[in-house]
Amino acid sequence: MRTLRTLILISLLLPAAGWTQTTAPEKVRKTVSEKLICYYDPSTFAELPIFSPDNRRMAYVAKGGKKLAVVVDGKEEKPHDVIVEGTFIFSPDSRRVAYEAMEILRQGLIVDVKRFVVVDGKEEKPYDGIGKGSLIFSPDSRLVAYAARSGANSWSSTWSVVVDGKEEKSYYGIGEGTPIFSPDSRRMAYVAKVGKKSFVVVDGKEEKSYDGIGDLIFARTVGE
Repeated sequence: MRTLRTLILISLLLPAAGWTQTTAPEKVRKTVSEKLICYYDPSTFAELPIFSPDNRRMAYVAKGGKKLAVVVDGKEEKPHDVIVEGTFIFSPDSRRVAYEAMEILRQGLIVDVKRFVVVDGKEEKPYDGIGKGSLIFSPDSRLVAYAARSGANSWSSTWSVVVDGKEEKSYYGIGEGTPIFSPDSRRMAYVAKVGKKSFVVVDGKEEKSYDGIGDLIFARTVGE
């Protein structure tokens, strides 16, 4: 505190001692530059484009024939039967892209639909379902997580949280709006369901079960 008071006193005494500024402040020149992200044809849009958090990248779903494809910065990725609307996202650092796609397989009267997540242009394992709104990047953009369903019938299917392609333990259900990451990306939590009971799973460890659980949130620690 003595150092701070000394600095304040010195700053107050300088005008009284006749201190003057001998050089004029330099004028700051601001330059504005433009960079072309990509060309696009609005007539091919199947879904309106989205922009990365830093506003330097653009992605959209384009239609061509019977297939749909995600176009990132003008580069078209592998086409699929369906790109699930509203699922493609940029990572917080704007460097990565993920979305949910579907392939419809027909064998006579039998129709088999597989859903999978595409991360940085690479398809992950197909599932019978992907949790709505569950696809997320960790705050540091290193991890991708989502809830996935195995089994076509609701009475016999199970749900798992998938992190970077690795499945965690299977449950009867995964709570809506989960999984979530902690602000520092070191921890992950989600709501799991077994029968009529729900419980929180934090870093793979199951906590006490309840009849119902509300929204999950990680508290920020001092300094974050």
